[in-house]
Amino acid sequence: MRIINMIVIIIMLIINITIVFSASRMNKPFETIETVRNRQNY
Repeated sequence: MRIINMIVIIIMLIINITIVFSASRMNKPFETIETVRNRQNY
């Protein structure tokens, strides 16, 4: 069961990384993600 959980965590990390790269390429549809990060910084 632990191996399955690690696989799921890795898949989620890959999805998050793809969202980050897509946000850096497409700024307008992903302004919400950037605003959330700015809120976390402040």
